[in-house]
Amino acid sequence: MSGETSRLLGSPLGSIDENEERTNGNSTSCASNCFGGSIGECIGRYAFSTIVSAALGCCCLLLYAQLLSVQYQLHKEQEEIQHLEDLIEHDQKDEIESLNERVEAEHKAMIYHLAGTFVLIGGLITIFNMRKHME
Repeated sequence: MSGETSRLLGSPLGSIDENEERTNGNSTSCASNCFGGSIGECIGRYAFSTIVSAALGCCCLLLYAQLLSVQYQLHKEQEEIQHLEDLIEHDQKDEIESLNERVEAEHKAMIYHLAGTFVLIGGLITIFNMRKHME
């Protein structure tokens, strides 16, 4: 990465090429362990990486807390859906039982109605037959 690119990206670390230019080939200093930069730059890099690591850790914690919150809400809504399904099922059973009772009552009424019709027809036939015999 060139120095211009690192400045554009906002990196306080600079590039390896810039650090080598600043040290002018002095590889015997302690700063050469930090890619040829000064000790301040080396400490800056370490502080920056620590801050970035801490920020990423905080973001991970926030995302984990959001995940737990969403899971809790999902669990609550699933319980509510299950409760509503149970209520609907219970109501449907009651309605089905009520409907079955009405159908059974209408069936019995139809049987009595049909039996009454046969009794009346039988009575009419009997009256007609008796009238014929009396003439």
